[in-house]
Amino acid sequence: MLRFFSVSVVLIAFLVSACETEQPPPGEEQPMPDEQEMPADQEGMGADVDVSDEDLESFVRVNVIAQRDQIDPQTDMEGFENLLEEEGLSIDEYEEINMDIQADPGLQQEFQRLYEEIQMEMQQEM
Repeated sequence: MLRFFSVSVVLIAFLVSACETEQPPPGEEQPMPDEQEMPADQEGMGADVDVSDEDLESFVRVNVIAQRDQIDPQTDMEGFENLLEEEGLSIDEYEEINMDIQADPGLQQEFQRLYEEIQMEMQQEM
């Protein structure tokens, strides 16, 4: 289980850094998701992935809060489990969603979009 969480933390760090680096220069608009081209070798990957919008949003909230509150699943497993419970996810569900995101580039993009959106919402609430 600890191995999964270290992989999860690395994935989250990668996706968060990708969110921060994919911003267009000032004055330029970012193309809409359907305007972006997906490499041919990635088309159709993860077609059998089925993550509900609600579960994905819960997964993203867990990750935003864990980063904000510096809850490391490797060193604070109890805190992380409590966070999962507050967002209505089990460890197994969290792991499954994480694997689905890794397997599906479209889901990775949705994760990034939601991550930015939820992070901004939480910053405005402060």
